[in-house]
Amino acid sequence: MPNSDRGGARPTLALALSYYALLIAAWIGAWLLHERIGMARQTLLVDTLYWTVAKLLVWLLPAYAMLRIYFQVPARAYLSLHCLRRGVQVGVSLGVAFALLSLLRDVFTRSFGLPVPDPGLVNALVIAPLFEELLFRGFMLAALQEAGVPFWPANVVTALMFLGLHLPGWYVIGSPNISDGAAMFGIVAVGLVAGLAKRLSGSTWGSIIFHAVNNLYSAFLR
Repeated sequence: MPNSDRGGARPTLALALSYYALLIAAWIGAWLLHERIGMARQTLLVDTLYWTVAKLLVWLLPAYAMLRIYFQVPARAYLSLHCLRRGVQVGVSLGVAFALLSLLRDVFTRSFGLPVPDPGLVNALVIAPLFEELLFRGFMLAALQEAGVPFWPANVVTALMFLGLHLPGWYVIGSPNISDGAAMFGIVAVGLVAGLAKRLSGSTWGSIIFHAVNNLYSAFLR
């Protein structure tokens, strides 16, 4: 949300990259703490609550503080949380199209089954799409663009950042293998289309809904 009249600082490329580096360091710390206190041995509900709180503290709270204190802009406007109806329309359309393309491959390589209604499914369909898209397409993509990076380079960088945030968890739990090129490509592809959903809808709701639809399709994969 570029605004030359606001009183706070403006994003720069160096600031955005530095912020991302600190974010990754803090996220690695969250994974190390997760292993240190034995959260993997807890119930799925407790584990999901841990990660929900961790994402709020590591991902969203610092971004909100940056917007309100440093950039001095309204968070809702900067994060493009408007045009909900348009966002739903674009998000569903791109989500279904992306799922159909994935189905062309998955029908030969994967099996399918009904999702299990548990806290993990809630995380996949609600928490992850909302939190991840607010951080990456809402905050990081907007910051890169306001720093002067054109949309498509900014979208590619943001998609790679999106991949980078998944790697610590992949490394710790070993699934998928951190060297799995197909899994990496899939995450980057989701990030790129999520950025496109925001651009076409003019709203981060487009990327949130797209992400949720993609995760819903993935919930049927075995």
